[in-house]
Amino acid sequence: MQSIKTKVLTMFMSFVMAVAMFPALGSNAATLAWTYNNIVYKFNESTGVMTVTGTGEMFNFTALDTNGDKRPDKTNAPWFDTKTNYYYKIKKVIIGDGITKIGDNSFCRCYNIESVEFQSTGSLKTIGTQAFYDCYHLTSLGLPNGLVTVGRNSFAYNSALQSVSIPNTVKTIAYGAFACCSNLAKVYIPKSVSSLGDFAFKSNYKLSAVTGGAGLTSIGRQAFEYTYKLRTFSITSKKLSRIGQCCFYCSGLKTIKIKKTTKLKKKKVKGSLYLSSVKTVKVKKSKVRKYRKFFTYRNCGKRRVKVKK
Repeated sequence: MQSIKTKVLTMFMSFVMAVAMFPALGSNAATLAWTYNNIVYKFNESTGVMTVTGTGEMFNFTALDTNGDKRPDKTNAPWFDTKTNYYYKIKKVIIGDGITKIGDNSFCRCYNIESVEFQSTGSLKTIGTQAFYDCYHLTSLGLPNGLVTVGRNSFAYNSALQSVSIPNTVKTIAYGAFACCSNLAKVYIPKSVSSLGDFAFKSNYKLSAVTGGAGLTSIGRQAFEYTYKLRTFSITSKKLSRIGQCCFYCSGLKTIKIKKTTKLKKKKVKGSLYLSSVKTVKVKKSKVRKYRKFFTYRNCGKRRVKVKK
């Protein structure tokens, strides 16, 4: 009789212990970790938060075009595992202090990212190629002080992005960095930025105000193409020497104001207004004659752009 009671009690205690273990097992299963280049990527599946910690550059992953449409649809990052599809569950990314570069394609096509938190106190210098490409639920972006380079296509196709804050340490906004951000309405370009790459703000249909840019030396090809709501563009840099071909091919833009620049040359302006809707280029009175030579019929299709003070 005693042995039966003992067995029953033992079975009951085993059951209680097993039940008690379930929360712990569930908690452990919800947190995953990967290590590349001594950088640790921790993902909490239950909260959707990816935290990146360590010192140095993050690993450069490879973008893959499995659909053949010349656009990446996945990467070789482990969170793109076809069995788990963790990439689809990432809602927030935290970049810890000590990270110097966000690796190429790190979160490319992680559609559901809603926010990115930068904990950098000056360590982060570069955001790599396509790092946050096509994260179309990201609505606002505050880049950290100390950042120098916003990489090629790094935030392209972030169609929900409405605002971006660029610190006055950034020097280069690369090729297509903010292209096809169709809800981005205003951009301030700090004096530190010297170069806007080709297609940098292309197809930003709601972009109506671009301010700053006092340190620009180069504006790339088609940098503001298809920014339909942009009405006036003011060039305030004394150093600007190049405006790329079809830079301002946008139907809403009617006036360009060249306020200070003295380094523009005809061969560096040729074609910049080609196919655009710009009707007037306003310059200092002393520069009217000089700039009339720049903006010719060949430059602007079959129209003559008026250059006046």
